[in-house]
Amino acid sequence: MILVVKNHVTDLKNKSIEKIIEEADPNAIWITTDRATYDSILIGDHVKIKDIGTVLQSYPGQTKGKVTKME
Repeated sequence: MILVVKNHVTDLKNKSIEKIIEEADPNAIWITTDRATYDSILIGDHVKIKDIGTVLQSYPGQTKGKVTKME
């Protein structure tokens, strides 16, 4: 799973997932994607998400989708 946040969160590499989610509230979502995509995404990368399925109403939301790294 990849955590995607809409907001700009500073100092990502030095924060826990819990702190990032707290700062991003309510604009975060867990995206389940294939292993190759997961392995290619780094903390702080900008991504585009497509083909989102049903989003679970938890916080952060959870869904499956196609994640593409933006250059």
